[in-house]
Amino acid sequence: MDLPPAIAPPPALIGTVRSFRAVTPRARLLRVDLGGQTFRFRAGQAASIGRPDQPLRKPYSIASSPSDLARTGTLDFLVGLEPDGEPGSHLAGVGRGAPIELQGPFGGFRLPPVEDRAVLFIAGGTGIAPLRSMLHDLLDCGAPPPIALVYSARAAEEMAFVPELRTLSARGALDLTLTLTGRPPADWRGSHGRVSRAMLARHVTPPRRTVCAVCGPPAFVDHVVRALDELGVERDRIVTERY
Repeated sequence: MDLPPAIAPPPALIGTVRSFRAVTPRARLLRVDLGGQTFRFRAGQAASIGRPDQPLRKPYSIASSPSDLARTGTLDFLVGLEPDGEPGSHLAGVGRGAPIELQGPFGGFRLPPVEDRAVLFIAGGTGIAPLRSMLHDLLDCGAPPPIALVYSARAAEEMAFVPELRTLSARGALDLTLTLTGRPPADWRGSHGRVSRAMLARHVTPPRRTVCAVCGPPAFVDHVVRALDELGVERDRIVTERY
């Protein structure tokens, strides 16, 4: 029996670091300038990146949208740090102007057809990265649907993109709920506790009119999906990504 030909991986691209800055104590935002090179992807997908002078690559969800790339020529990645506070040997010593090798895209995490339905994003920790890509993608369309985001982390300083998200909320482009599972600071302006069914309920009424995307640690995703099930959201309206 003849076997189908193997599908070759997409060719690698070499980009340049525009910036690599801390956004939380345990994550940095890496912005890579592709210098006008073509890179086609869908919001929610990932790419493998690393320094071109060594073999190790690690996958990261793309935290910006295809429209962001068309507008700025750059891709964003939210890079988690190792216990020593460094990103790992694949990105050791990387700074502004350094070359970065990138291969992809890959992954099937993407929104189902939205049509005229509302969209609810639920993020845990650095799971905000692909949801930010999807969020930007929706906002860049001509008439975005109603969009809500429930974002959970242990501490306020571990939340990425909060100023941007609060700005979108103030403009009425996003219904934003931020919740901390650890002790909140005295000036905290948000919720306290893990994502609950009650916290999600106001965004999934009626449930047949809501599409949900969930990203975070496995236990977090499983907990959220159970809550959505209890609220009557059908499984074909829920997409998930675990890290």
